[in-house]
Amino acid sequence: MPALVALVLTMHLSLVVWAIVDIRKPDREVLGGNKRRWLLVVVFGNVIGPLAYLLFGRTFEHANKRL
Repeated sequence: MPALVALVLTMHLSLVVWAIVDIRKPDREVLGGNKRRWLLVVVFGNVIGPLAYLLFGRTFEHANKRL
């Protein structure tokens, strides 16, 4: 049982760190344009916050631009 708790905690912290690093990228566009709001959602949204950002908060408009 303690191993399962450690696994879930590690997965949660990894999601939070991944979302925060992604939000902080200078070229990242976010839904609504407000990175501070998404940071608050990720940090205080428990498990739902990072998942919501990673699934719905990111925009990929810059991926369509040609070099």
